[in-house]
Amino acid sequence: MLSAEVRPNEVVIGLDDSIQQQLLNLESIPYWKDSTRLISYEEMLVRNPKFDVTDHYSKADYDNEANYWLKFKVNIDHNSAKHWLIEIYDQKIQEIFVFLPLLDGSLKKEIMGASHPYAKRRYDHKNFVIPLTHDIDFSKPIFVKINSNKKVDLHMNFRSINRFVQYSTKEYLWFGLQYGAFIIMAVYSLLLWTSIRDFKYIAYIGHIVVVCLYSMTNDGVAFQFLWPKTPAINTFINAFLSFAVSLTVTNFIREVVDKKYLTRSYHIAINVLFGIQFLVLVLTIMGEVPSEGRLSLVITLPVLLFGLTSIYRKSTMSPYYIMGISFLLIGCIIWYMKWYGVIPHNFFTFYGFRMSVIAEMLAFSFALYDTLRLLKESEHQAQRKLLNQQRITELMHEQVIEEQKKNIELSNKVNEELEQKVKERTEELQKREMQLEELNQQLSQRAEKLGKTNYKLDVTNYNLKDEIKKVIEKRFINQVVTLTEFQDLFPDATACKRYLAKQKWSNGFKCKQCGNCSGSKTGQTFTMRCTKCGYVDSVTSNTVFHGVKFDLTKAFYLSYITLYQPDAYRNIELSEMLNMSRNTISKFKTKVKEAKENKLLIPNFTIEENNTIEIDEKKQA
Repeated sequence: MLSAEVRPNEVVIGLDDSIQQQLLNLESIPYWKDSTRLISYEEMLVRNPKFDVTDHYSKADYDNEANYWLKFKVNIDHNSAKHWLIEIYDQKIQEIFVFLPLLDGSLKKEIMGASHPYAKRRYDHKNFVIPLTHDIDFSKPIFVKINSNKKVDLHMNFRSINRFVQYSTKEYLWFGLQYGAFIIMAVYSLLLWTSIRDFKYIAYIGHIVVVCLYSMTNDGVAFQFLWPKTPAINTFINAFLSFAVSLTVTNFIREVVDKKYLTRSYHIAINVLFGIQFLVLVLTIMGEVPSEGRLSLVITLPVLLFGLTSIYRKSTMSPYYIMGISFLLIGCIIWYMKWYGVIPHNFFTFYGFRMSVIAEMLAFSFALYDTLRLLKESEHQAQRKLLNQQRITELMHEQVIEEQKKNIELSNKVNEELEQKVKERTEELQKREMQLEELNQQLSQRAEKLGKTNYKLDVTNYNLKDEIKKVIEKRFINQVVTLTEFQDLFPDATACKRYLAKQKWSNGFKCKQCGNCSGSKTGQTFTMRCTKCGYVDSVTSNTVFHGVKFDLTKAFYLSYITLYQPDAYRNIELSEMLNMSRNTISKFKTKVKEAKENKLLIPNFTIEENNTIEIDEKKQA
């Protein structure tokens, strides 16, 4: 029984042995929308927002850009011998957070949803189940947080465990019969195809498989049995299968209709319908169309129904095809009426679409059987015509035999000619194949030679660049190296640090803190860590470049000018050349000149002989 306490915005759900269940929604359970989706349970308690019910609830009114907080109390009769639970039907809800106050003063938090692996559920059931155990403090309100990017149905059923087990057993039995019927239909159609070899049976099998998967997805058993460890599939499978159902039913109808009635306008309409179905799928993936909707089916089914009705009037096709499309369309209409709250949530509206799918499958099966019946009748008519024609044929029997002899002779002659042509063609193809193999070998040899030549050119180019660098390095002491030439040797700060690292640690690492001579690399480049005291030494530490605020390449060039060519440029020229202030240049030059007194490391710009790359002729060969 449902009752309200004196305090506003609170609802108490009364449970006793006189009832088996209570199905409630937001018309009865107060809720509050968190548009920010950032409010935690503790913050919600501090804010104490106003919870209220709605006058009219429908799935279409769900705001998928906000979190829903539900607040209610449960009052279980002390004399009740039943155990109770809360069942939430919509398996597409991404996350459900249930906050249950316990008698010991603590809080138990239950987390479930379609975005979590199925194995984390407490009960092995397709729906979300929250047990109302005896350790819960029912004097305090229970809060339920709903987080979903899709429009979902917030119906909650307060059930006794006995009722839950009884209903679940019947429901899973229903699922077993339903999907068993699908399998039987598919196997029967496959057997028909093996004997008749008509492609419409393959199209029907494809439609059965897709419809079966679509029904399992909507029922929640697909997540339970097919991909329980991959909840990410739940985010897109509904949209994809809705598109697949529309596609397969359209293809099936196209195959069953007599080709002589499929005029050019019908072919254009079917192709346009395929394009619309694909467009709806794209819009659904982009989020413009709700993925949990059935827009593709709602567009496809009326078009097919109109086309089949117009063809049926001028052909002998089975009416069961029209009935199957009608059943599926009625199921979609019922589903949308429940979506928008036009009809209430009950057994028939909840399972209406499932029943329409079964009715559609049965109607299509009867239609295929009816098509076979019509085919047999036409065969019987043809046989009667043949019996009538046999009398005429007997009179012409001798003439037919002579013509058959001529046909046999002509056939033998044609076969001999064809065999000879095939033999000649085979020999010609073998010759061409040999020629192609020779050409491939020649191309492979030329490609190998070209690769060796390119490798030699690359090595020569590398050695030439190395020689140019050596010439510039030899000019360091005797002549002034321009900034452009200097940047060829030190193009960036990494090159400068690499050169400085070779000079600083050429004889090995030595810690300036403890004197230890063993170091290891750190996660940062050009740094070493002492293995004894843990001191981290960078490549610029204890050098003239430590603490420099301007580009390291400019600092390298200034140190070179100061050490080896002090009269080459004035400070004002260096200021314009390096785009730096004269004060900064003067201070750094002074720091370089005083480096030895301050025991700071400066680059010596010595020439290192780099070995040129030699071509390993054996390796290339």
